[in-house]
Amino acid sequence: MPLGDPELEKLSRFIRLYVKRLANVPMTEIDFSGLRMTHLGL
Repeated sequence: MPLGDPELEKLSRFIRLYVKRLANVPMTEIDFSGLRMTHLGL
C-alpha cells in the first residue's frame, strides 16, 4: 500500500520484515536497550 512518503514506505517494509523474523521470539528475549530512533520525524 503506497503511503505517499518514500521514507515512511521504507520504514513500513523494514518493520514488516522484522515482524516476520521476530514472530516466534518472546518479547522478554529481545533487547531494545541499544535502539535509537534518530531519523524518524513524527
